[in-house]
Amino acid sequence: MKNSKLLALLLVTISLSIALAATPAVQARPGSRLTAGSTKVVPAGSLTTTDIMISFMVPFDAFDISVRADGAAITPQSISIGTVLPSPIIVANCINGSGTGCSINDGSGIAHLAAASGTGVSSSASRGVLFTVTWMAVNSVAGSPIVITCQQIAVAGSQISSILVINTDYGTVSSAAEPSFTVSAPSSAAVPAGFSQTIAVSVNALNGWANNVNVSAVTSSPSVTASVSPTFVACDCVNTASSQLTISTTTSGTFTVTVTGSFVFHGTKLSSSATITVTA
Repeated sequence: MKNSKLLALLLVTISLSIALAATPAVQARPGSRLTAGSTKVVPAGSLTTTDIMISFMVPFDAFDISVRADGAAITPQSISIGTVLPSPIIVANCINGSGTGCSINDGSGIAHLAAASGTGVSSSASRGVLFTVTWMAVNSVAGSPIVITCQQIAVAGSQISSILVINTDYGTVSSAAEPSFTVSAPSSAAVPAGFSQTIAVSVNALNGWANNVNVSAVTSSPSVTASVSPTFVACDCVNTASSQLTISTTTSGTFTVTVTGSFVFHGTKLSSSATITVTA
């Protein structure tokens, strides 16, 4: 009996990352959030902490989350797990690319923690602290974005989707260092009149962007139409998010299609666009 329990725990630790990456998504509650909490600015050589918190969350039994900062400002020292998961099994605890369960995405300035419920029972807490990162201040003047660069939360082997990720700042940083994204697509496409063509649109993360992005398209003429599927993509640090853009033409000519990715939260809007010249 004891050996069978140990085997079950081992299988959980081996299969956690596979289950999170390969299974269908479960929809989060409206307003579900994963937040990097406020971080106190301290003198160089002193320690400070950031709580990684959930709110309005559906029940879940596993997570795999990485947090990054600029090593010139603060560098991670340790991670302590919270009390949200029942009897958590630690699958990965990796600091600056060193520790247990490190992946190819880990490295300097990154704190990575993955855990699963040790009882098999999902967490019933809709809010709370998942874990806390302790940092060492390297420079009391330099600032850094504190960014949740990878985030996967699951229940019964299915990833929970549509969780809003809210990052924070340590000190003051330039806008160029803030998390963002870019949209890219081929610059031209030949679509004969009366035909359709589907091309790939990519959404790429910058500076650890880990939020969802809405993708839409507009055309320069009624003679050309464009539709996007899916219109809502999840962008993370592991894979480039992609959507499919279908372009149709009715008459000959040269037209443009502009595809835009956007993110709006509390009145703040980020966007990136790519323009395609269509020859019909």
